[in-house]
Amino acid sequence: MSLLVKITLSYVVGVCCARLGVSIEILPWLFCVFMLVVVGWFWRKPGRMFGLLLIIWCGVGFVRQHTQQQINEQALFSIGAEPQTVRVCARLIQPLKQYPYSQRGRIQLIAWNVGLGWEPSQMDLLVEINDPLAQWELYSTFLIQGQLTRISKPTNLGEWDAHEYYRNQGVLGQLKVRTHDPWILVRHPHEKVRGLLSARQQLRNRLKYFYYDHFTESQAALLEALLLNQKSALSYAQKLLFQHTGMFHILVVSGFHIGLMGVFLEYGLRLMRFSHRIRPILVFGGLLIYAGFLGPTTPIQRAVIMAGWICGSRWLDWPVTWQHVLAGSALTLLLWQPHQLFTASFQLSFGAVLSLCLFVGKSEVPFRFLKILILSFRSTLAVWIGLWPLLLFYFQRFAWVGVIGNVILTPVVCLVFGIGALVSGLYLLGIKVLLLNSIVALLIDGVIFVLVNFQSWSLSSWILAPPHWILMVLYYAGLVGSFLLPRLKLAKVICCVVFLEVIGLSLFPQSKGELILDVLDVGHGDAMVIRSKQLGVILIDAGTTGSGRSVVVPWLKYHGINALDMAINTHPDQDHLGGMIPVLQEVKVKQFFSNGDHGSTESAREVLMLLKKQGVSYQTLVRNDRLYLDESVGLEVIHPPINQELLKESNEKSLVIKLKYGSVVFLLTGDADESAIPHMLQNANELKSHILKIPHHGSDLGVSQSQFFDAVSPHWALLSVGDRQGLPAETTLSILKHKVTQTWSTKTGGALTITTDGHSVQIKTFKGDLAESFVVESIL
Repeated sequence: MSLLVKITLSYVVGVCCARLGVSIEILPWLFCVFMLVVVGWFWRKPGRMFGLLLIIWCGVGFVRQHTQQQINEQALFSIGAEPQTVRVCARLIQPLKQYPYSQRGRIQLIAWNVGLGWEPSQMDLLVEINDPLAQWELYSTFLIQGQLTRISKPTNLGEWDAHEYYRNQGVLGQLKVRTHDPWILVRHPHEKVRGLLSARQQLRNRLKYFYYDHFTESQAALLEALLLNQKSALSYAQKLLFQHTGMFHILVVSGFHIGLMGVFLEYGLRLMRFSHRIRPILVFGGLLIYAGFLGPTTPIQRAVIMAGWICGSRWLDWPVTWQHVLAGSALTLLLWQPHQLFTASFQLSFGAVLSLCLFVGKSEVPFRFLKILILSFRSTLAVWIGLWPLLLFYFQRFAWVGVIGNVILTPVVCLVFGIGALVSGLYLLGIKVLLLNSIVALLIDGVIFVLVNFQSWSLSSWILAPPHWILMVLYYAGLVGSFLLPRLKLAKVICCVVFLEVIGLSLFPQSKGELILDVLDVGHGDAMVIRSKQLGVILIDAGTTGSGRSVVVPWLKYHGINALDMAINTHPDQDHLGGMIPVLQEVKVKQFFSNGDHGSTESAREVLMLLKKQGVSYQTLVRNDRLYLDESVGLEVIHPPINQELLKESNEKSLVIKLKYGSVVFLLTGDADESAIPHMLQNANELKSHILKIPHHGSDLGVSQSQFFDAVSPHWALLSVGDRQGLPAETTLSILKHKVTQTWSTKTGGALTITTDGHSVQIKTFKGDLAESFVVESIL
């Protein structure tokens, strides 16, 4: 192991120690170590000096990460927990992205004013402008007023942690610029920079128009992703296609694309007979220009740093080994941004390269084509062996067809990239070659055809729960043992056992004879999941389309749920039905139930189309319908009545379901509103329950509200509510104070998890509020 590799590992250990919260009291010891190094220098004992040098680098990593964490904590403290109105002087450092009603980007503060005068600041913020037409140039400086808030933390299991993601990029807050908030342009970027940015944007726009003029919309969207690093044009269905087949990585412009461009530049310069001394400089310069054209995203920065080490080593006539390139690139990046070590992007990219270097050996096959095919398969398998625990941990999907897909499609994607880049360059020079356009279109259609067929295979990919960290440690320990000691068969056995255990635990979860009701935090909306051995997995509503994608589907993936035994939509309002669209696209649904009101919105039409396309059984539920397994376990519909013609509004027709498990009874009321309450009170004796999901997000239920709560007489009340003004209603909360023991809200506690064995009931919140429990003596 070379000195550079050992220094990098020592630095990484120091960064990890700081991240894990090792006491700052270690710093005096680092000073003592430094003094020992000085003494060791005079003693001239190389072995001792070498060990002390590694300790010093470990200390450097600790100090670098600890300092960054301290800066982040101070910045978070200065932002505050509540939104505040601020004025800032800031520079736009990331291009604004267009959304339907706003634009979003990233700004770097120069100074800010929170009412106590202007103070300098070096903090980065996300900016959201509620004006889709605002024209902000990159690297321009502005005076802005807006609402400063912290980036919110997740409130559901499996939900993407935006707070941690942006924190690892040095972004700790979000500035929301509302329509009436003033902003003033202070300074344009330097004229030369402005000219380069303008030329870059014009080139990108010309290429974009060229793609959409000469290719179909889906083909152009893929070319835009592969060649321009712009994936926003891809449809959600296209993204799912690549995700479900384990091929999404080819859409991420990173080391793969930078490497291909470097190879093209190298061979082009060889054909032009440039000397070996000049070629590395020109290749690296070309890659810098290419990276600037694509945009300085983190994966591109990482790939360019790695390319810089390769080109620099060749220019200096140093031996180019994968150990030096990986270690040098990692050390360079982590000295600049130590928090990158804890991002999925860093771990997966360096892990992929490390796996290729460690597990891909030389092929002795004499035939060149067969040799390339075997090398491609071994490379794919090597990356999969090295990364599958991390892939499961971050994405909860096991796509075995990705191994085959990489072997077949990687060469094709290389051709698409190479010929597409050539076609784009010729177009910019005013040359159009229709034959090359046809070849690119044919190759893209071939890629899509293969992926669609892969996706249609039964069990082409599985949703698996993320492995426990102990299993991950055992697996990688076995992997390292297999590499360092090839004769150590025990390490390989450990890896196989851990792999099978993860698959087994995910596909066949152990049941404890309990029922679990999860009330997910989807903001203003409803989404609940029932899990039990007898009833299976039942989803009742799924929030809006956005919360379905960002909350419900990730929650299902986190728990390794591949299929829903039942999906129930209480009524077709967007905040209950919209999330069913991504659920139906990503998870198998065996049966779908609703109140019979299909709705007339685009979301309702898309849900019906997906149900028909996937052949899902669709049934209507009305009062007295029962989905019972026995007398004490099952679902019973309380509302709406059979003659729904008497009901006018959507909320008035909302399904109200009684859930029984042993002696415990839940009443799940959907959006039943003031007009629906009198219908339910006609059979008040059926409403009595231990736990009530409060109707319609805590809205005022009118004159019958108190009577309704008396009829239910719950011990606990569950409230699914977001930040919509006026909810929950003060009248509802004041009545509940006298009617229930405790009201639990997703707004304050995040997702709620209620567990019962049929006699006792326990509840806990995602945010860690003190869990409570009670015991039920008899069934209602």
